[in-house]
Amino acid sequence: MKFDVKNIIGCLLILTMILCCSTSFYTRFHAAPTYTCMLVLSILFLYFKKKITRTNMLSCVFLAAIVGVTCFIKFDYTQINSVIIFAIKMIVLLIITSNVSKERFQKWFIQIMCVEVIISLICFTLCCLGYQSSLPGFMSSTVDYYFLGISGYNEVYYTPYYTIGWLSTDGFFYRNAGVFSEPGVHAFMLGLAMLFYLNNINLERSKVTLLILLVGLVSTKSTAGYFSLVILGLLYIADKGKIKSIKFQASVLLMLCVFALVIILFGDVFDKVLTQSGSFGTRANDTLGGLMLVSESPILGYGFFAEVATKLERYGIQTMSNGLIGLFISLGIPLTIIYITAFFKGLRRFFGFKNFGCIILCLFFIFNFNVQAIGFYVITLVFFFHWKEDVKLIK
Repeated sequence: MKFDVKNIIGCLLILTMILCCSTSFYTRFHAAPTYTCMLVLSILFLYFKKKITRTNMLSCVFLAAIVGVTCFIKFDYTQINSVIIFAIKMIVLLIITSNVSKERFQKWFIQIMCVEVIISLICFTLCCLGYQSSLPGFMSSTVDYYFLGISGYNEVYYTPYYTIGWLSTDGFFYRNAGVFSEPGVHAFMLGLAMLFYLNNINLERSKVTLLILLVGLVSTKSTAGYFSLVILGLLYIADKGKIKSIKFQASVLLMLCVFALVIILFGDVFDKVLTQSGSFGTRANDTLGGLMLVSESPILGYGFFAEVATKLERYGIQTMSNGLIGLFISLGIPLTIIYITAFFKGLRRFFGFKNFGCIILCLFFIFNFNVQAIGFYVITLVFFFHWKEDVKLIK
């Protein structure tokens, strides 16, 4: 690969985009410098590339309009920081998608996530051996909360490159969260990397790369991640027009299913699904309570930047874990339907799947929307934009 200033800045920009997707060190405790860094990198990238496309400007206007409608109707002035962050995301997405091909974006994303997985597996192993506090850069931060009339706090243990756990999890997740705030987010990002890997026929697809991503995803012990593996395997088989080797299709599907089956049978997945105290029980409660909240303001929602914690509390919800229901709460039913429609159109344009493959692709994202609040991650929003297709893939 040829390394020049433009490529280095572009790769760093995608790295910061990943770090802006619910990470402990970068977005939970150091959001201002992280988003500022992402903005500066995008401006530097624009300085070298000097291109903004009209189509992507329209995409920015579309997303801003969806969010803006709810702001004009119900705006919480205490959430001005969220407005600034949203504006930064729009600027970054406008610049990166106007100047980078989706093939290059996917390649850099996969490479960055592979490095992240290797680092996280080393840290996860050390933590399993009891060396959490020996990790370089180890620190902890206190997070206050108020729920059902009770004040309390939680302690977060992390480093700039790995999240160890919370006080409420005995200081260690016993699951691989990577650099992200919790293992479920890590599983989604790895699933997305695998989706890029399986989709992009122009890349040199190394089996080692796939193995690294698989091991990383399995180490998250995420129920959603395991089911995503099966969906990805079905997606890979479904779109036969892009994949010539039937044997390779079968081997990949078998590998995915075996990994998922082994963990489901011998891990704690059934406990999480069948017990009320598990993640399934929590998400079921969040979904039912969230639907009740949606019914109270179905048309306009409560506002994208509005604080709804006290409203969620009425239904015993501390944090909304269902991202799709969260969109309905924030935007209302009409705007959420418009958002979802545009999002799925963008997915089809980006990945190029057709017929059954397109249905399975949508299933992957619907499933992850229902278990994580990923709707306005900067990485998720890239699918609303049009990429520069005439840029050759860097070798």
